[in-house]
Amino acid sequence: MVGLSLQVVTVYLYFLIRYMAPPPPPPYDPYGGYPIAPVPMPTPAPIAAPSSYVPVQELDQESEILSPKELESRSSGASNRIA
Repeated sequence: MVGLSLQVVTVYLYFLIRYMAPPPPPPYDPYGGYPIAPVPMPTPAPIAAPSSYVPVQELDQESEILSPKELESRSSGASNRIA
């Protein structure tokens, strides 16, 4: 009787392990990516500005910006005409 119960337990364990197996992998997707762990990137060292660097000048007043009419009047001046 002990031998029979041992066989029953063995068969039970076999089927239990068989059903607890991990599921099969998903089908292959040629367009899918694969997981990659992020790589830590060091902070880059600051780069000094070149010696020939000239900062952009800021306009203090809006009057320095010419309107389209002012630009047109300047371009139609006598100095631009062909003689």
